[in-house]
Order: sequence, then C-alpha cells, then structure tokens
Amino acid sequence: MPKLQRALVPFLLAACEGLLAQKPVIKPNGVVNAASYAGSVKGEALVVGGAIFSIFGENLAASEQKAPGTPLPMSLGGTSVTVGGIAAPLFYVSPGQINFEVPHAVGPVCRGGSCSGGRVGERIPVVVTTAAGASDPVLAFVQEDAPGIFSQEGGGCGPGLIQNVAADGSVTLNTRSNSASPGGFITIYGTGLGPLYSPPEDGQPARVQPLTGLGLPGVFLGIEDFQWSPGVRPWWAGLTPGLVGVNQVNVLLGDDVFEGCAVPLQIRSLWGLSPPVTISIWKGGGPCQDAPPASFANLGWRKVTTTSPESPSGVAEATFTASFASAPENLVVPSPDPADPPFRGCRCGGGPGIPPSPQCKGAGLTALGAGTLTLEGVPGGPLTLLPSASGDATGYSTPLPAGSLEGGTLRVTAAGGADVGGFETDVTVPPPIQVTTSLAPGRVINFTEPFSVAWSGGNPDTLVWMRLIAYRDQEGIFGIACDCPVLASEGMAKLDMFAPFGTPILLIGQRSENVEVVLTITPLTGKLTRFTAPGLTREGRHEWSYEYHFKGLKIR
Repeated sequence: MPKLQRALVPFLLAACEGLLAQKPVIKPNGVVNAASYAGSVKGEALVVGGAIFSIFGENLAASEQKAPGTPLPMSLGGTSVTVGGIAAPLFYVSPGQINFEVPHAVGPVCRGGSCSGGRVGERIPVVVTTAAGASDPVLAFVQEDAPGIFSQEGGGCGPGLIQNVAADGSVTLNTRSNSASPGGFITIYGTGLGPLYSPPEDGQPARVQPLTGLGLPGVFLGIEDFQWSPGVRPWWAGLTPGLVGVNQVNVLLGDDVFEGCAVPLQIRSLWGLSPPVTISIWKGGGPCQDAPPASFANLGWRKVTTTSPESPSGVAEATFTASFASAPENLVVPSPDPADPPFRGCRCGGGPGIPPSPQCKGAGLTALGAGTLTLEGVPGGPLTLLPSASGDATGYSTPLPAGSLEGGTLRVTAAGGADVGGFETDVTVPPPIQVTTSLAPGRVINFTEPFSVAWSGGNPDTLVWMRLIAYRDQEGIFGIACDCPVLASEGMAKLDMFAPFGTPILLIGQRSENVEVVLTITPLTGKLTRFTAPGLTREGRHEWSYEYHFKGLKIR
C-alpha cells in the first residue's frame, strides 16, 4: 500500500466513525428518580435539586464509565448532562443509562432558617451531550421534593435498602433472616426528600460535622405503610455523611408497628409519597414469619358529578367495582366496629403530581374468583358482570345507567367461583347531599378570608371530606391540597385559608388561577354494610361514595 494511502486510512476511519455516530436520545419518560425509578406524571418529567436521578435512552455514551471518586466529574467518557443549563455531576454513564446529581441550584437552598432561590414551578430542559452532539431537550418540572427509597435489588422494587440499628449503634442490613424489631431503630436510604440546610457543593459528599438536615420544617412528615400504621416515628432526616445526594431517614419503630416479612413502607414528604418498598419486622428481630392469608371483598358504589368551564351545568357518572383478594393476615387491618370521631381541623400537603410506582412483579394483592355478579336496584337492571380477564385485584367494573345512586337499596348476587362461593347482599345508600354554596366556574376565592362550603341533607353516620386543590399550572398536574373532614349532619366545612397549623397553605404564592374543590361523602367506617361469603375469612363490605368536583375556580 502506498505511503500516502496508508496515511489517509486513519483519517478516513475517523471521519466514517464521526458520520456513523448518532446523537444521544432520551427515551419518553426516561428521566426518573434513581432510587424508585418513578417517572413522569401525565407524560411530564420532574426533577428535585440535590437528588440523584437517572436518564434512560440511546447513544448516551460511547462506553460504560464510572466516576473515579469525589468530587463527581461533570463529564465522563465525553458525556455530559445539563439541567436548566447547569452542568450536572455524573456518577455513571453508559450507552443506555446515566446516573447524575441534579444541581442544588435548581431547587431552593435553605440557610439561616429560611429557604429561597431555585426554579421551583418552572419547566427546565434536561440535555445529554456527547461527541456526536446534543440530545433533544426533555422539559422537566422542578419540584421541591419527590421521595424515592432505594431497593436492595435496584429498580425500586422489593426489599428496601434499610439498616437495623442496634442499641450499641452497630448496623446490619434488614433481610428476612434479620428483621427489625418493634421498639427499635432503623435507617432508610433514599433520595429526593426535599431542600437541604446548607448543602454541600454539587458533586461533593455530605459532611460528617455538622450534619446536613432537611431545610424546611415539616417537610418530612412520617413513614407510612399501606395501612397508615401509627407505629413509626421519624427521628432525623437529611444527607448521609460521605455520600453524594443520598438521603437517610432515622426512624423509631413503635411497639404497635405491623409485623411480617414484606411490610410495605413509604416516605411522605410535603409534595409526594414515595413508591413502596418492603421491610422485614418481627418481635425480637431474627427470622420473620409470614402469617396465613386472609381473604376479603370490597363492593364499591361511586357517583362523581363534575362542574367545569367546559360543563358548567355538571356531568354525572356512576360506577360499580368489586374486588375479591387475599393478603397475609398480619398486613390486613381489621375494620373497627365502632367509628372513631373524625379529627377536627384541616390537613394540608402535596396534591396531585406524585409520579407513579414502577410495576413490580409479585407486588400487591392476590385476586380471587367469585364468578358472575348480578346487580339489582339500578335503572334498567338487573346488570350481569363477568370478572375481568386481567387477573388484577379489581376483577369487576362497570358504568351504571343514568339516574343510578340517588338513594335506595342495591343488591349484589354472586354465582360463586373458584375461590369465593355464592352469596347475596344488600346495601341501603342514602340520598346525596345538596350543595348550597355557589361554586360555579370562575368564582374567585379570597385568600385572606376563611373558605366554607355549605350543604343540606346528610346524617351523623356520614362523613364529608372537603378538599381544596390549588394547582401550580393550568394543566392541573401539580398542586397543594387541604383536606377538611366533618360529619355530614353539620352542614358545612370550613378552611382557614391563611394559617392551618400556623403556616400558609399556598406555598406556591397567594394566587392560583386553577383551583378545584372536591366534596367526597362516605359512610363512617363503623357504619359500613358488611356481609359474609363462603371462602372469605374476613367480612366483605360495601363502600359507597358521592363526589362533587368543582373545577375552574381561582384564588386571589
């Protein structure tokens, strides 16, 4: 081969490689919390300042590369990421995945007892850049928090990354053979819990002294399992010393916490509720035990009436659902016979905008078969329902004819199936309440005055939940909500707009051009209609509700 030709070969190969290289592509819903893998809401991604997030896509890097140490680099193997135009520290890159820390400046930073700055409420671009060019930007909504718990297997499913803390301070991994004991401490590891007080610089590990805690009082509200156990109390939450972007929550388990090998566990923050992981809890620690399964049934009657700018006169839809399922006995909370009086006052927190959980294999309840159902007492009835072919816990669902659920007696008859035998049960649903307060689209609610909704009808056995949701945007994806429960016989629910618990509810400001008021009417728990059926170890129950949605209101 002539010398000139030999000299041109490397340049030609390099040129071809440049022509063949393709720019990076971020997949739809490809920006997710790195702990939970929870992604977008209604197709829109979100990010949290200082949290660890992942990007999934194609051509994201030329090869797999890991950060050699801290501080984390802003470029790995020729790949870089910007969030809102700010360079993001990188943990890991590969052709299909990137793990990065969202720059702290994206969210509010807390110093001197207050939190400020950041771009909360904005939609900012996430961009991956390689030698082949920059990806098309993905717009992500900036939220104060979106908690996720790391799982031992990765991907947000199964046992959580949780340590048991012994009396001498030593820690061990929580497993089926090494359970946490009621009355003991645990440490939960996650990311995205919220703004931090005096955080480290981007890419730098959290310091040991002083510790970096959450910056907003009340952001961390507690640990919950699916049954809202009162037996867990947060002790401290902040950054894990020596690590970048990892939150830890130290929790004291009460003596009344649920026990079992797969107790579902979640973290609630101001704006979100983490997808669940599982924890092993057993008295005295050591190997856990799963209880025998309990089987139960829920028959649901629901009517929703929605008033909106598009339908100012209101649209009503009634539905029936039924589920027959089983779960370990020690994870199924028995329904109390007496009804505890509802708590007084209003509770406020994050409204809609929580990312959905990943689909974890083997998670949730086991569906049971009850055969064909027949509904009587509805217009045009009886109606016949076959179980759905999907095999999920909600095996039956049907819209009900117009005019359904106006008060009266309803009957469900089951032919019986492989797991649940035949039965017949009636429920008497009272007439709906009549809302007397005008909540027509366009009504302006005064932020400086108490807000109340009045109605006629209702009885002491019925509860009304008034929810006010102030959305941050016209799309209605993110907002803050306040819930106010009262007995229906009281005829009115009232919300102090400015200071429930001494803090303004509208952390997004004193104005919202997209407000929704929801009234949900249900029976008190102790007044639910119950029934028995062959194959059920617990009583089944009827759950009915009326819902009124008033959309298109404003707060000024």
